[in-house]
Amino acid sequence: MSKLKPIEGKIPAIYRTKTIDIMLFAWVESKRKYAMDWEMPFNINKAVDEFMQHFEITEDDYSKSNAIVTYSFTMQKYLNQ
Repeated sequence: MSKLKPIEGKIPAIYRTKTIDIMLFAWVESKRKYAMDWEMPFNINKAVDEFMQHFEITEDDYSKSNAIVTYSFTMQKYLNQ
């Protein structure tokens, strides 16, 4: 990982993330929030599948397992702000 420039250190980590990662995070987080509001069981695998299907993303373009890990890391960055 490259070293951050001094100015980049002032930008919250959530904004230094790739666009697709932010889109995935927003999609899955909205599904999670919706499930909580309606007291439904949340399934991250299903949310990632729906994201990939909606945007016509293939496994070759963006690995589902990597997407789940990316969501988890992004959540940690978001919570640690």
